[in-house]
Amino acid sequence: MCKEEKIMANLSEANGTFSFEKNFYSKHQDLIDEYFKLAKESLIGEYGIYITKNNFDGSFDFDGIGRNSMYNTLSWCLAPASYQRYLADNTYEKVLKRKRTIDNYVESDVVPLEVILGLDEDEIIRVVDNPLNIDNKNLLKLTDLDKMFLKLIRVLVKEDSVINFEYKDFEPGSIFLVSENVTIKPSSKSQIKTSQIFEVVSYDSEDLGYNDNSIIENGFESGYDLHKEDDIKILISDCLEEWYESQDDNFRTNYVLEDIINALRVLSDEDNEYNGQFRSYRFEDEATISELVDDALYTVESIKEG
Repeated sequence: MCKEEKIMANLSEANGTFSFEKNFYSKHQDLIDEYFKLAKESLIGEYGIYITKNNFDGSFDFDGIGRNSMYNTLSWCLAPASYQRYLADNTYEKVLKRKRTIDNYVESDVVPLEVILGLDEDEIIRVVDNPLNIDNKNLLKLTDLDKMFLKLIRVLVKEDSVINFEYKDFEPGSIFLVSENVTIKPSSKSQIKTSQIFEVVSYDSEDLGYNDNSIIENGFESGYDLHKEDDIKILISDCLEEWYESQDDNFRTNYVLEDIINALRVLSDEDNEYNGQFRSYRFEDEATISELVDDALYTVESIKEG
C-alpha cells in the first residue's frame, strides 16, 4: 500500500498592522506591550506573524506568512508558538487517548482554553498551572508566555473587545494580491478548536490586481519600469547587455539593444500580465530573457501588421 502523500499548504506573504480598541489598550497597555515584546520572536514559524514595530498606541506593524492566506491564519496567529503546540497536544480526542477523564467537553474542543474562558479572574493562575485539574506530567507544560496570553484572552472576553487587522496579502501559487480589513475576537466556547482561538467579526477584501506592476508597487517584489531611464540603465547593467552580447551576429545585425528595450516596453504596456512593469525574476537567466524578448518582438510585429 502506498503511503498517503502529505499535501503542503501554499505560503502567502503579508504585511500590515493590527490594533486594539483605544479604550481597551489604555486600560491594559502594560499587559499588551509586555506580551508582544516577549512574544514577537515566537509568533512566526512556518506560518504566523512577526511583529516589526510597536507603535505604542495600541497598534503593531507586522510581517506575516499565511497558511494559504493571511485570513486563514488569523484564527491563531497571535498565540505564542508554544501555546499552539500545547493546543495541538491537548485536544479532546488526544486527551481521551491518554485515558484521562474529562467530562462535559464537546468533542474537538480544546480543553485548556474551554476551561479558561469559564473561570473567574482569581482562578486563572491555579488552572493554567494544571488546566485539566489532573496529573499533567504527560502534558506539555504551559509557559509563562502562554499564561500571559491567556490573561489577555480573558480580558478581551470579559470586556467584549476586538482586534482589527489591516494588511496586504500576496500568494503566487493561488494567484492573488489583496488588501484586507478583518476584525477578530476570542472564539465562543462552542467554537474553540485547535485551529481557531479567534473568530472573525467582520471582513472586507479588495482585489489589488495580480500583475507585475501591482506586485512591485505594493512592495512584494522588485522589478523594472522601462518607462524610467534609471530602471532601463539598471536592467542593462544587471543582465540585458550581457544577454545581448551573447546573441549571434545575425540577431545583433537585425536588432540593436535599444530595439530590445523598446519592444520590451511595448510588451509591458500591451499585456495585462505585466501592466507596465516587469518583475525581476523574469530576467533571472538567459532562457527566461530570451523567451521574454521573443514575446516582445512578436508583439511589436503584430501591432505593425495591424
